[in-house]
Amino acid sequence: MSRHFYPRGDMAGGMPLFLMEIEWAGKIWRFSEFPVVISSDNGDLQYTGGLEQFDYKESANFISQDLESNVVSAAVIFDGINLMEEWAKGRVLEGSSANFSYVVYRNGAVEQTHEERIVLMRGKIQEPQFGDPDEVDGWCALSIELEPIDENRLLLDSRKRIDNRFPLRDIDTSNSKPYPIIIGRPGRTVMTPPPPPAAQHPRVVDQYSTPAYCIQAWDFATSTFDIRMMVAGHLVVDTEILIQDDAFQSVIKPISSAIDINGNQYSYVTLVVGDVIALPGYTLTGISYYGKSREYWVRGWGAGGMPNPYGEGVLELAGDVCRWALDRSGQKIDPGAWANLSILLNRYKLAGYVNDTGITSWEWLAGNIIPLLPITVRAGPDGLRPVLNELNALSHVIPVLEIKIGDAEEFIQLSAIETHRSTGDLINRYTLNFAKSGHDQDYGNHVRVTDVVYESADILSEYSILSVSRYGIKSASGNTDYVYDRDTAYMIALSKIRASAFPVMSIDISAPFHYGWLQIGDIIDVTADRLYLENHLMMVTGKVWEDGEWRLTLAFEDNPIQNERKK
Repeated sequence: MSRHFYPRGDMAGGMPLFLMEIEWAGKIWRFSEFPVVISSDNGDLQYTGGLEQFDYKESANFISQDLESNVVSAAVIFDGINLMEEWAKGRVLEGSSANFSYVVYRNGAVEQTHEERIVLMRGKIQEPQFGDPDEVDGWCALSIELEPIDENRLLLDSRKRIDNRFPLRDIDTSNSKPYPIIIGRPGRTVMTPPPPPAAQHPRVVDQYSTPAYCIQAWDFATSTFDIRMMVAGHLVVDTEILIQDDAFQSVIKPISSAIDINGNQYSYVTLVVGDVIALPGYTLTGISYYGKSREYWVRGWGAGGMPNPYGEGVLELAGDVCRWALDRSGQKIDPGAWANLSILLNRYKLAGYVNDTGITSWEWLAGNIIPLLPITVRAGPDGLRPVLNELNALSHVIPVLEIKIGDAEEFIQLSAIETHRSTGDLINRYTLNFAKSGHDQDYGNHVRVTDVVYESADILSEYSILSVSRYGIKSASGNTDYVYDRDTAYMIALSKIRASAFPVMSIDISAPFHYGWLQIGDIIDVTADRLYLENHLMMVTGKVWEDGEWRLTLAFEDNPIQNERKK
């Protein structure tokens, strides 16, 4: 894991010395703005110079989960190498591993070791340009980009299907079905109590919420009289569940586990004659016993489904669920960054099942889970990492710095204030439908964040009240298949209002080199007399090295709850 920043004191009075390393043709090539020797744990390392025309830009998109990565573009000179000759021999640069970093150069010396350098980008060389008739033979223009997410890495293992490995499977209901994954404790939800004088205690409701597939039907010819229903394509924490047919007949059964012929574990329950439920394949003198069910659903995941691979209990806490999906994607992640936000993310309890054989890990995560959380996921030198979205961060994160913007200050305004969200895109009343039922695929519960309470499921938000007073009512609703916990639903709805009730604005400023320690996602306290802003909280959302200084983009909102406007 690389170091992410230098303390301000380490940068004072110095300038950045940018470095690039490329693994190509069996060796590591080291470039810098001028020749320099940098010490390392393995001895001195020679950087030859030859790094020129470089451009580094870092930014974050807090509106979508588009992982367009930051890009470093530069020109380098491979000393003593004819790149056209190497290319003719099949030694191509494209796809080679590379990194871009910097150290502090002060008083004619580098003060950090190679291990202490700040790595801004790790990735692969893309679109190299060489053979320019106006340049030396070793010259090359290139870019470094992070490797894209593997869109072919499916969330479910395509080899885990109910097929000929289960010769007595019920063809009509189970053939080719995937082994389902059970997350959390789906089905159990707490209903909002009615107002007085009715009952004051919330009512707990268990819904049939996850599918069961018949992997062994009744078969008189082979004397196979036990019926097996797969409930999960893995071991589960629970020991028993209820299973129901589409005639709403149900029976409680213990959960067993087994291993298929390919070595894959799964969990199942066994139905027998006498169970008051439709039994696949069972007939008696030609008369169907309790009818034939087209589908089966499960409830009673009180202890939960998949065990948590990152700790005790069941996999249900949002931070752990994100890590699990990213691990299955094969994408490199920044474990330290995920650990830093785990306390916040793991307040959210998720639950549901996955049986979509065509969805990739990232598609599932970006489409179903991350939109529920107050974060965006961005690419960094150590892998994908979570960052609090700007408005939620403004409410929960302590500023790392207090600055003043002005012509006589270290920080200078470079741009006009830009507004990034129109009033038509605001949301100040939000309803979240959750607790999905299996049989009808409808949602059995809801919460609403609003400016006026109309029912017991409503909760007031001061952000809703202020936004409605300014912009009028802006209502929206959403559904989630992966929440059954009412407290989690309230947190999601409150975060939605917090992030969407006001327009988002931004401004660009310049900053001296020694403020390079500021990172994307940092919160700073800003005073700007010309803009009538005093102690206004803003988030760093962009960072560019340009003409010997940093250009920072700061995002903020006009919100007197968070920031009181200077009179």
